[in-house]
Formats: sequence, C-alpha cells, structure tokens
Amino acid sequence: MKAIRTIALALTAIVASTSVFAGATCQSYPENERISQQAFEQALTKKGFMVKNFKVSGNCYELYGKSPKGKKVEIYFDMKTGKIVKSEIE
Repeated sequence: MKAIRTIALALTAIVASTSVFAGATCQSYPENERISQQAFEQALTKKGFMVKNFKVSGNCYELYGKSPKGKKVEIYFDMKTGKIVKSEIE
C-alpha cells in the first residue's frame, strides 16, 4: 500500500511539473500560409524587442528576449496571424 501511495505522489508531481512548463498550443497551418520565421523575427526586432532566442515550438513561434521596455519575456505567437497565444513577462 505504501508503494502505491509513493507512486501516486510521484505521478502527481510529474503531471504538475509538466503543466507548469507546458508551452502554448497553436493551430497547425501549411507552410505556405505561415509568416516566415525570418520575417517574423525581423518584425519583432523593428518593434523594439531584443531577441535572445526565436524558434519554432510545436506549431508556434517562441520568443525569449526582452520587451521594448526592457522586461524579460517568453512569448508564443500564432504562425499565420502573428497574434500572441501565450506570454510570460517578468
């Protein structure tokens, strides 16, 4: 019984930690409908973002860097519309 309780607690901890670090969920689009990664990154830079890392994460573009106001950001964008799907700003 103690072993079952220990396993249940471990699984609960894993599920909880996974949800904390889960990225955003974005809609999938054919490549010809997406804004190109390079064009999107350039647009962010022109808007004043300091890009530390910009990558594809699942079906989203993911930005790690600083906002135009100098705050640390992690932002997920829809690849077709450019809209913010999820953001974390410190």
